[in-house]
Amino acid sequence: MWKEVKSRSTSLLNFKGLVFTCAWILVANGLHAQVFYGKGRPITDFNGTFYRDFYPIQVSGLDSCNQTFGLEKVCFTIQHPRVSDLKIELMAPDGNSIWLSNRNGGENGANYLQTCFAYNAFNGHIFEGAAPFGGTYIPDGRMGIFNEGSNPNGTWFLIIRDLATGKTGELTSWSIQFGTHPVLENESYCTDQNALPCQCPRGNDSCELLPDLIVSYKISDNHKAFYNDEHPRYSNQFRLAAALANVGFGPLEFIGTNIWLCGNDTVEGSVVCDDGEYSRRLVNQMIHVKNGADFEIELRPAGTVYYSDEPGHDHFHADDWVLFKLLKKPWYTRNPAKFRVIKVGSKISYCLFDSGNCTRENEFCQGDSVDFYGPENLPNYGFGTFNACNSDHQGISVGGYDYYGLDFEGQFIQLDKKPKRGSYFIMITVDPENRFAESDESNNTILLPVSF
Repeated sequence: MWKEVKSRSTSLLNFKGLVFTCAWILVANGLHAQVFYGKGRPITDFNGTFYRDFYPIQVSGLDSCNQTFGLEKVCFTIQHPRVSDLKIELMAPDGNSIWLSNRNGGENGANYLQTCFAYNAFNGHIFEGAAPFGGTYIPDGRMGIFNEGSNPNGTWFLIIRDLATGKTGELTSWSIQFGTHPVLENESYCTDQNALPCQCPRGNDSCELLPDLIVSYKISDNHKAFYNDEHPRYSNQFRLAAALANVGFGPLEFIGTNIWLCGNDTVEGSVVCDDGEYSRRLVNQMIHVKNGADFEIELRPAGTVYYSDEPGHDHFHADDWVLFKLLKKPWYTRNPAKFRVIKVGSKISYCLFDSGNCTRENEFCQGDSVDFYGPENLPNYGFGTFNACNSDHQGISVGGYDYYGLDFEGQFIQLDKKPKRGSYFIMITVDPENRFAESDESNNTILLPVSF
């Protein structure tokens, strides 16, 4: 059940620059690219209540977005002294939205300067970058959902939410580009509408297509830090990022039931209970059972979801999704089950959706039997697409991962004081209560060596 693996490891954009960039893009893409521009204004500082700034762009005269023409790129310039305060989203006219960048940039990183988001970006994933940001990055969400037959005409919004008080900034400008090289989702011949191409683990014609959850060693190892008792926000906290990937044969997926609870009492929908907590909705795991060319759906109880009103969330979370522990290895054993527990974090609840995809190139999804997971060794790669945090339907696709950054709420172990000097381990476990059925329950935990 345990594994330990080795880590492998300016100026504002002015109008003339915009015109030059646009002209260059049009030439490079055979006059097929079309760029639309939006205006900027100050970003509202956090004041303890839910508030988002909406910055519109009007798009017209385009055909539907598909595999041959669609959204290619989003760019903006933001002047802000601490960009990790900011959650930045893109919303299409039909209401679909994704995260472009959510609380990235580090504790004191400033500014997005002519920063763009596109598929296979030169600078890699935005959460791997450092502020000041510049150039082109892969966003925190999946842009390809906008190019699946939707109508791009209408009002697009860049949505910015400031999540910490005391620092103020401004969106200077932003743009969206459409053309003949659209961002595309990973094509999967295995879909919930077509069972025939879906592969079973042992080549059978019939099987349960179960998910298999793992924790990204690389992401957590690269994004961890201890903050001493003098830190104004994170006093004596060990904070870390986590990405939970599905490397199984079927999507991790749940649907909501009609039962909402305050304690043991049934209530009507999402309400605030007498104890001040939000009511919980019972959910069922949805399992695709392949039978030749057809699917049957099997439902299994899988715990609860609730509405999280913490800054930056304001959507539904699956209860008890990740657990962090700080451990000390005694000299007399190598069995992690016998390591001394120094401190246990809370069981963190997550919204489950696809932040990105496992590939051999990004090396985010490392396994016991393979170096890294990607489309080459996941037969049903791309099965399922999840981009919303609703109470009735969430999940992680085959080959998808769900990323939560170091500065997100709950991503820490609270210590009383700095531990004694020495070597320790951080243990990260996904689905610690085993509420979801998986093809392999033994690989849900990783150990990260850390030193104080």
